[in-house]
Amino acid sequence: MSGAPALANRLVAGMLTSRAHRVVSRAVCLLEVVGRSTGRTYRFPVQYAEADGRLVVWPGHPERKTWWHNLRTPAPVAVWLRGARRAGQGVVVTPDDEGYASAHVAYAQRFPKAGLPATDPLVSVTLQPAPR
Repeated sequence: MSGAPALANRLVAGMLTSRAHRVVSRAVCLLEVVGRSTGRTYRFPVQYAEADGRLVVWPGHPERKTWWHNLRTPAPVAVWLRGARRAGQGVVVTPDDEGYASAHVAYAQRFPKAGLPATDPLVSVTLQPAPR
């Protein structure tokens, strides 16, 4: 990452892991994905919608992004959601997959101006129960 987008991502990530998370955490969470080949942890803010007890993330312009390829098979992820770090499992869902339709509807309703194409992959994140 470099330039203004990287700086903005770092600032939002800092907010999401602090008490100031309330400013952005209703629509944005911090997603942590481990690279399959590199083992490197990638951490970045993403918009999310909730559907059927899971989070739905659209890797906007997926042709230009690679992080979501690490989730073509189910893999562990972590999410900073509403000020708390939660473990979960992420997986890519495509139009041919069960659950894609409800995930697409949830995201498109939550972010109608995003213009989510009906053919783009989505990432479905199932979170482990929150600790008590």
